[in-house]
Amino acid sequence: MAKTYGDRWETTGSLGGGGQSDIFRVVDKTEEYEGQFALKRLRDVERLSRFRLEISAVRRLAHPNIIRVVDTSDLQDGGAAPHYLVMPIAESGDANKRIALFSGNTENVLRVGSQIAAALAAAHAAGVIHRDVKPGNILFPNESLSVWLSDFGICKTDEHADTPIGHIMGPRRFSAPEIEAASGNNLSPSVDIYSLGQLIFYLLSGGRTFYRENVFAEEWAPFFQGGERDAQLRILLSRMVAPIGVRTESISEVVDSLKGLEDWANRATASLVSNDIRSRINLIRRAVLEAEATKIEKKTAAEAAAAYQEATINGILQLIVTYLNDTVDAFREAGGEITASTSQGGQPTSLTLNLQVFSCLGSSSLELLKLGDKEPFRLGFWVCRHAAGPQKLPQLRGAGEKDTRKGFYIFPIVQRLRNGIPFSFSTFLAGKIINIGRPHNERLTYAPTATAPGRTDRIFPAISKYGFNLDDWPSNQDEILESLNSFLETFLEVVAK
Repeated sequence: MAKTYGDRWETTGSLGGGGQSDIFRVVDKTEEYEGQFALKRLRDVERLSRFRLEISAVRRLAHPNIIRVVDTSDLQDGGAAPHYLVMPIAESGDANKRIALFSGNTENVLRVGSQIAAALAAAHAAGVIHRDVKPGNILFPNESLSVWLSDFGICKTDEHADTPIGHIMGPRRFSAPEIEAASGNNLSPSVDIYSLGQLIFYLLSGGRTFYRENVFAEEWAPFFQGGERDAQLRILLSRMVAPIGVRTESISEVVDSLKGLEDWANRATASLVSNDIRSRINLIRRAVLEAEATKIEKKTAAEAAAAYQEATINGILQLIVTYLNDTVDAFREAGGEITASTSQGGQPTSLTLNLQVFSCLGSSSLELLKLGDKEPFRLGFWVCRHAAGPQKLPQLRGAGEKDTRKGFYIFPIVQRLRNGIPFSFSTFLAGKIINIGRPHNERLTYAPTATAPGRTDRIFPAISKYGFNLDDWPSNQDEILESLNSFLETFLEVVAK
């Protein structure tokens, strides 16, 4: 049965819908607009503010590749009438329904990709981030390759920043990692660039998407076998489907790159350079492109590894801080004879223990001052990464022990302070405290020369420490706390003397 909205839009059928709205095919009874249109009716009134935002965003974006708003309801709170907007109808459906036109067809993919990039460029210039670029939101008004970018329902504008975290998520296959991480409003326009890169490959490959940033995985090579232009497209996609810091930040650069690839054949035909010379040039360019691809891939992997290391070390340092804060509370509850406090940082950049060199990544310390004493004791837990040393490390094995070599260590370092400045640095060796010198130029080196040759290797295993690898965390929290307890017990014995 036909229903009329706003005394003018009469339904003639259903066009489906989603979780938040229903879409109907309608005609204008006033005959102001000819033909059929799509009416999107809001189903969940709690989404009204987002519905208003979608309409506001589309109205400020007058672009041939962004679907326009023809009419809306009054959109007032508390009204009994349903809330709706009216748009042109996409007679040829969305990109999912027309994917056969693009699979393996670089030409068609570039024509559509260029239009979407131009639409996003207009949106970004107006302060609008779409955040939901996916095949279902790429509409075809007719059987040509002209497209509209639609559904700004979870967009972010420079005027409206608040978005419920649970409503941000688009399909995982197309969303940038920071969207999945629920970063909320701390999102840059480059999230749309990431999604566009995934969408372009989705069309080209007939329905696949890259698993995260592995654009150069061997399994994707068959989709880029069309020569120089395909190689260039793959490089472009590697800069779009990439982590923050590597990802192309400007959609205008993407627009220019896609247009250049779209005009590739025309530029090649107009050239007076012989085919032989062009082939040689292409060989050189391919070599450059492959080198650049390798560089990008390595940079991406290196940044991911660095982020993983930073997150793990920060987690361990936070565990140490919590442990030391609890220790300070215990001293305060015990009485005022010993003043306890904590501090962070202050470690040198590197620590050398005999032949082993470590980069110091962070530290947290406990400071104790006995009543009547002027020189406090400080126990610092230095978290370090093994940086250098002999290739063969027998000194990392204790007598009768298996190889316990680790990539990272927590070292207990005891300092004595005078006027707030450390004047001695010590650690524990075989249960005893030993002086290991003082830092010089941000480096602390302990390399006793009095030890007989052949015996220096035996010093390191006896030094108190806790070794771990990054993938041990967080399951090794109990082991870390057990080691911290052991270090603290030895330290308190030193303070008590």
